[in-house]
Amino acid sequence: MKDLFFWKFPLSETDLAELWEKATFVFDTNFLLDFYRVSSSTSDDYFRILEYLKDRDRIWLPYQVADEFFQHQKETIDKEKKSFQEALSIF
Repeated sequence: MKDLFFWKFPLSETDLAELWEKATFVFDTNFLLDFYRVSSSTSDDYFRILEYLKDRDRIWLPYQVADEFFQHQKETIDKEKKSFQEALSIF
């Protein structure tokens, strides 16, 4: 049963370490748009991880994800800007 539903079972430390060393990472549109939604320190952390993975050729970005990112980039920026301005107006 464990072989059929392996994703339902916790990974061992060894398995996790192997994933970090060998896995290819595929990011979705929301992850990319989160760069506009999260704090600058969190964004910096994301960039450090991406740089680490990029240097090892372990990132795959599907065309659809990039296309959706560019479709929603401006509206995401505008929404975050509006939210920030609303918060400032409260103070």
